[in-house]
Amino acid sequence: MAFQLPALLRYWRAALLDGLRLIDPQSLDLLACSREALAQGRIDGNALTEIWHKAETGLSDKEKKELQTVAVVIAPQVLEPEKDHSDSYSTLKRYRVPLWLYGRVNREGLLQPTNDQPLVDRAVMMPLASTVPTFTTVEALDSHLDNNRPPESGSDWAAVWGYAMAMCDSLFGGRPGAWVPDRYVDQQTAFVALGKPPVDTTSAIRTVYEVLIDTQEVAPPLLARLAAPPPPREITNCPDVETVRAARHLGEMGGAFPLNPSQRQALGAFLALADGDVLALNGPPGTGKTTFIQSVVASIWVESALVDGGEPPVILASSTNNKAITNILDCFERATLPDGHALSGSNLVRRWLPDITQYGLYLPSQREVKNGLRPGLAAAWCLQNGQPWAGLPGAMETQDYINRAEPYWCAQFTQWAGKPPANMAEAVATLRAALTAKVEAVKALEPRRAAAQAVVDAHGAMTLEAIEALRREAMTLRRLMDELRQHGGQAVHLAEGSLIESLLSWLPPVKRRLWMRAYGYLAVHGLADPAWDWDTVLDVTSLRRWLAERIRLATAAMAANAAALSAWDGWVAAVADLLPTLPPEKALASASAINAALDTQVRPELFHLAGRYWEGRWLIEVGQALECNDKTFTGRSRDVCERRWRRFAKLTPCLVSTAFTAPRLLDYYNGDTRRLFSFIDLLIVDEAGQVPPKSALAFSRSRARLWWWATPCNWNRSGASMETSTVETSRCSNWTVMRCAAPACWCQRDR
Repeated sequence: MAFQLPALLRYWRAALLDGLRLIDPQSLDLLACSREALAQGRIDGNALTEIWHKAETGLSDKEKKELQTVAVVIAPQVLEPEKDHSDSYSTLKRYRVPLWLYGRVNREGLLQPTNDQPLVDRAVMMPLASTVPTFTTVEALDSHLDNNRPPESGSDWAAVWGYAMAMCDSLFGGRPGAWVPDRYVDQQTAFVALGKPPVDTTSAIRTVYEVLIDTQEVAPPLLARLAAPPPPREITNCPDVETVRAARHLGEMGGAFPLNPSQRQALGAFLALADGDVLALNGPPGTGKTTFIQSVVASIWVESALVDGGEPPVILASSTNNKAITNILDCFERATLPDGHALSGSNLVRRWLPDITQYGLYLPSQREVKNGLRPGLAAAWCLQNGQPWAGLPGAMETQDYINRAEPYWCAQFTQWAGKPPANMAEAVATLRAALTAKVEAVKALEPRRAAAQAVVDAHGAMTLEAIEALRREAMTLRRLMDELRQHGGQAVHLAEGSLIESLLSWLPPVKRRLWMRAYGYLAVHGLADPAWDWDTVLDVTSLRRWLAERIRLATAAMAANAAALSAWDGWVAAVADLLPTLPPEKALASASAINAALDTQVRPELFHLAGRYWEGRWLIEVGQALECNDKTFTGRSRDVCERRWRRFAKLTPCLVSTAFTAPRLLDYYNGDTRRLFSFIDLLIVDEAGQVPPKSALAFSRSRARLWWWATPCNWNRSGASMETSTVETSRCSNWTVMRCAAPACWCQRDR
C-alpha cells in the first residue's frame, strides 16, 4: 500500500521528537528538595551538598576551583503507582515524572535558567487522537506550545518556573501537589539530579521533514521511492546486469583481490540502477562488502573523469552508527596496492598533492570538532554559515598551499610522463587522454574475447596446438589456391588442344582424348575430382566452371581461416597490451580469469589515473578561484554551494558523515536556509539494518541510487514490500541483492 508522503513525514518527525521527550527517572540519582525552594529559585540542604559532591568527584583542585555552576535536571513532581496485587500494577509500577525542568546551580544553591524549554515526558503522553486515558496527549502539548510562547532568552528563574506551572495547569489540570492522577501517589516533594537535557541530534533531520511538509517541496526521487515503493522485480538473474557491468566496471581502489562472483553480480546490479533506485545488500563480516563499495565508488569516479570538462559525482556514505562511520573512513584510507604489485613502485598510485593520503572526507559534527578529531583524519567542517570551511579545505584552499602544491604535482607528473608539461592544462589533458585510451582498451577487450570465443565454439576446445593447426591450414589453403590457378589454367589449355584438335573437338574420340589429357594432368597434381571417370565427357566450359567453383570454395575457406586467426591474434594482442603477464589461452578458457586480472592489474590503474586527473583539475580550479576571490569559499547560494561540494569531490571521491550531521551541512541560502534537495548523486548507508527509518528517510533526499546493507537485515520488516534473491558467495554465507524498480539504464544528472 502506498503511503501519503506528507503524513509519513509528519509521523517520522513526531517519532524523532519522541526521542527528545523521554527521560527515565530510574536512570538518575534523584535527590529530594523542596518545591517551595525551587519556586524561589533555590536548591538547598542535602540535595545541594550531594550535587556538588558528585560534580567534583574526579576533578583536580584547579578544576574544582574553576567550576562555578553545574547543570541539573529538576522534577517538580514524581508520581508513584499505587501498590496493589492486580495484573495491571506490574505494567504501571514505574515512577512517572510529568514534566522536567533544566537549569544550572551555583555553590550557594541559586538556580540559573538555561535556554532549554521544559520537557513533558513522552512516557506520560499517548499518540495523537488516542482514546486510551493518560495524563495528557501529544495533541494537547502541540496545541499548548502553538499558543504559548516560552520565556525569552535571558529571563529570570521566576519566569521559567511560572511558564512551567502554567503548562502543568494546561496539560494536567493542576500544578504539582494540587493534581494527582488516578492510581498514582504524589511523592509530596520535588527532586533534582545532576544532568543535562537529552542531546538533540535530530534537529537537522526534523528540519528536512518540516521543509517538505510546510513548503510542499517536490520529493527527491529516492525519498519518493522509499515512501511508496513500486512493485519489486528480480534482478540477480537479469542478463542486462552483466552487460552493463562489463561496460562500466572501470575502477578498483585496491589490487589485492579480485571481486568474487557475488560482488561482481551486485556491482552490475548497481551500475544498471536509475536515479532513485535502491540496491540493498546484506551479509556477515568477511563477505566482501567493503571491496564492493570501493568498486562502486571507483567505477563512477573514473566514469565521470571520461566526460570532457565534466564534474565528479557527489557521493555520501552515512550511518547512524559511529562504528560504521569509522569503518567507512578506514575503507577509504586503505586505497593502496599490495607490496609486489606491478604498479606499487609507480608514483601514479600515490597522491600528487602534499599532506593528503585518504580518499574519504569526513564531515564531523560541531561537538566532535570541539572535542577533537582523530589525528591524520581528512575532515571538513563549517561551524557557522558563511564562514570559510575549516579542516582539509581550510588548509588546502589557500594561496600558500597552491604555491607549494602545483610545483610538487607537476614534478610528479613529469616523473610519470617522462617530460615536463607546458602548463597544468596540458598535464590534465594528457592524463585524461591516457585514461580514455586505457578505458577504450578495456572496453574493447570483451568484444575481442567474444570473437575469440567464437573461434573456440567453431573449433572445439581452443589450445595453442589448435591455433597452430589453423595456421597450417591457412598455408595449405594458400598453396591449394596457387595450384588451382597455375595447374587449372594448364588443364584448360590441354583441354582446348591444338588448333586442329579444337576444330575437331566435336568428334567423340577427339573430345575424349582432350579431356583424358586434361584430367590426367589434374590427377597428377592432385586436383582431379574423384567423381569423374573415363567415360565422363566434359567440355572446356564445364571445366572452367568447375575450376571457378573450386577457387571460390578455397577463397571462402581462406577467409574463414583468416577471420578466426585475426580474432585470436586480436585477442592475444589486446591481452598482451593490458595484461602482459596473463597467458591468453588461460584468459580465454575462463572469463573469470580475465576479470580477475583486470580487477587486480588494470582497474586500479584507471582509478589512480582518474585520481591524478581530478587533483590537477582541483589545482586549476582553486588557483583560478583564489585569483578572483571566488564566492565558492564563503558564498551560500545554491550554485556556489554545489560547486564547492564538487570541488571537494575532486579531492576525495566519497563524503562521510552521520545521518544527523549531513542534512545540516548540505544546505544553501536564498533569503533563508534551504536544503540541497536532489543534489547527492549516490547515497551509501552502512549498517542500514540498524538505521531507524525515521532517521534514514531525511538523508534520502537525493538523486541517490544505492543503499548498502552491511549487516544481515530483513527489508520486508521495515515497511516496504520487496522480494529478495539470494546468490552464493565464494567465501562464506550469502549476500542478498534487492531492488525496488525494474532495471533501467543509468541516468546522468540533469545539469
